[in-house]
Amino acid sequence: MVLSYAHDEKQSRRRLSAIGVSKLAGVGATVGAVVGTGLLYVLQIGSPGGLSLIDIPFSITFGGGFGAIVGAVAAPLVGWGLLRHLTVGQAIRGTLIGTLIGAIAATVINGHTAIGGCLGFLAAAMMLRLRYRPEKND
Repeated sequence: MVLSYAHDEKQSRRRLSAIGVSKLAGVGATVGAVVGTGLLYVLQIGSPGGLSLIDIPFSITFGGGFGAIVGAVAAPLVGWGLLRHLTVGQAIRGTLIGTLIGAIAATVINGHTAIGGCLGFLAAAMMLRLRYRPEKND
């Protein structure tokens, strides 16, 4: 009977971990899609010829698609790896600000917005890890 209980407890923990990873992936994909769409749309405002009706679906498809894929992969990895001790809100806010700063800086410097956004996300995650370092148990 004990073996059966331990097995059920192990399955429950795995199930809860899978649910947690799925939620982080979903939040990361959603935030990434919104940020990617918004950044590409803003970049298209300054393009020659301005905005057209095709720019909105283009922004959603390419900017949002790229942001969703990166967010779905990066959020669980960074969330469980570096930012486990932060609340979800703190992690989203901090990495979102880093992503935007990195994307804007890269656009101004060399035009590689997506690379700058990814680097800004990682830099913000590392800064948050250093800033909100978990306390050691004495």
